[in-house]
Amino acid sequence: MPTAQFTKVNVNEVCARPYVFEAQFNAVGKPRYDGTFLNRAVAEIDADADLLHKAFSELVLNALDACPPAAR
Repeated sequence: MPTAQFTKVNVNEVCARPYVFEAQFNAVGKPRYDGTFLNRAVAEIDADADLLHKAFSELVLNALDACPPAAR
């Protein structure tokens, strides 16, 4: 793991990069992404933007893998 470089970051700007999940969200039997799962009122925090995005991405991808097939 790289050493964290903390700066003020907006959580929504870091985590709302849905395009990295586009293929997973559009896979047959997986839930559709509509961009509403983020809380728009989140304040800036001290974090490493790259590491935060990586952690968030892993959580979302793991959750998608665990989802049962959805009816479309």
